[in-house]
Amino acid sequence: EATFRRHLAKQTNSLNGLIQLGLALMCQSRWPEAGEVFGRAVQVKPDFAQAHFNLGLARSRAGNPAGAIASLREALRCSPGEADTHALLAEELARSGAREEAAGHLERALALEPGNPRAKALRERLARP
Repeated sequence: EATFRRHLAKQTNSLNGLIQLGLALMCQSRWPEAGEVFGRAVQVKPDFAQAHFNLGLARSRAGNPAGAIASLREALRCSPGEADTHALLAEELARSGAREEAAGHLERALALEPGNPRAKALRERLARP
């Protein structure tokens, strides 16, 4: 983390530095801070799907479902064929009560990657009454 912060002190808009710092913070479960860093990364490169996905994950773990949903939708706008993104968006939508939309993203995730563990687990949870 310290190395990435030193790098960013010299090159504030280094996309690689921001991504690496965000990942380091995620590894420490420092979700709000990771979200801030990934937010900066998507400002530097707005079409970087993985940065949007990581921002959505950080927001999800930080307890910001609306922010997570918005970030995951952006990730899919940039790269619509990502099973993990569809699966995480389906989870967030289901938690937010949008079960029908969640089911659509869940099916898309499973169509893209039938063995996706997140999607399979969510399918089992949604099947319960």
